[in-house]
Amino acid sequence: MGDGLQLAFKIESHNHPSAVEPFQGAATGVGGILRDIFTMGARPIAILNSLRFGNLDDARTKRLFSGVVSGISHYGNCLIGSERFIWRDRYGVHFDTMGNFVESQLHNAQTTVELGDQSIETLSIDPDTFESCWQSVRRVFKRHTQTLLTIRTPLGRSLKLTPDHPMFIRRGGTWDVCPAQLLQIGDEIPLLTKLPKTDVAIAPAIDLLSELKPEQHSGTYVQLPIDWQATDVVRTALLLLESSATNRCRYLKSATLPLKHFLALEPYLNVPRDQIHLFRCGKTNYVKATVQPDARFARLIGYFLSEGCVSQNGNTYKIVFVFAHHETEYVKDVSEALKQLGLRPCMEKRASTIAVYATSWLLGFALKDVWQCGTEAKNKSDPGHLFSSGRASFSVKF
Repeated sequence: MGDGLQLAFKIESHNHPSAVEPFQGAATGVGGILRDIFTMGARPIAILNSLRFGNLDDARTKRLFSGVVSGISHYGNCLIGSERFIWRDRYGVHFDTMGNFVESQLHNAQTTVELGDQSIETLSIDPDTFESCWQSVRRVFKRHTQTLLTIRTPLGRSLKLTPDHPMFIRRGGTWDVCPAQLLQIGDEIPLLTKLPKTDVAIAPAIDLLSELKPEQHSGTYVQLPIDWQATDVVRTALLLLESSATNRCRYLKSATLPLKHFLALEPYLNVPRDQIHLFRCGKTNYVKATVQPDARFARLIGYFLSEGCVSQNGNTYKIVFVFAHHETEYVKDVSEALKQLGLRPCMEKRASTIAVYATSWLLGFALKDVWQCGTEAKNKSDPGHLFSSGRASFSVKF
């Protein structure tokens, strides 16, 4: 066509094989056309089906008509319902499974629906820049299949999909699209390293204090800002809460309060939660009461999932990250992320690794029980809900 543009056509000279099984026949027909376009290295931009039927008052003709139209509209190449699916709408970025997302869009026993102008987008790849981007989701559907393929990578990742699913691959240094069943050992597939830039509002802070259950309030203390001064109103209110004069004097002098006292006095303290720290009785390793889920925090979670563990250490938790000697960039990044949370990181150089660790009951509790990231390699879990509901509004490189 000129200017480096090429156009591929595919024409079928026979009818869809739909007279016996209208739905599957029509799906197979349109699928074959699409696959031929894909194998030329092109992308479908338009499809024309010239449909001819008899009198629609005839019951058989009506069944054929309904099945063929449904088969054409349903055709697609699928992922199984448990595969991870990242999408966004006006509320933010959501980490979900394919099955949950599709079922949330289908109602009243539907098997497909046109999304129209709902402005739902999912992750894709820009074929020109090879950067991640957002693309609109036009239609969702579910169907049964007799055959699934499992693709495995050297790093242990796996993906289950139908044999005809088009895969964006690099083979011999050249990018191409081919059906999953034609993949060869050595083919490379893209791996997401960062979310596209987005104009979603800045993510709200995560309030660790609100995650604590009432039975965990005992033994938890709040460190107020160093320049905080008690007012007469606070002194009077504290008198009603704490009968011990010694304790009252200690709390006011050190600007610390038991959590239960803090919650009762919070309306009078005039201290926002992003300016306080939390700690457990007998421990001096403070952690900020609120966490801003920015890029550094997201990387810290990523480091924990790949190189970290959390274990009981007396009455607290020890969070450990282990890296190779040459991974000094990661060691520094983890250390800075822990400092950002208010913790004091420690480093230990071992024979073949470097360990970065910090002790914190609250961070260990958050990783293990609140965000459900797991404690060791065999039970690690991606905390998708942590970055949902608008919280994943940043661009992150893992």
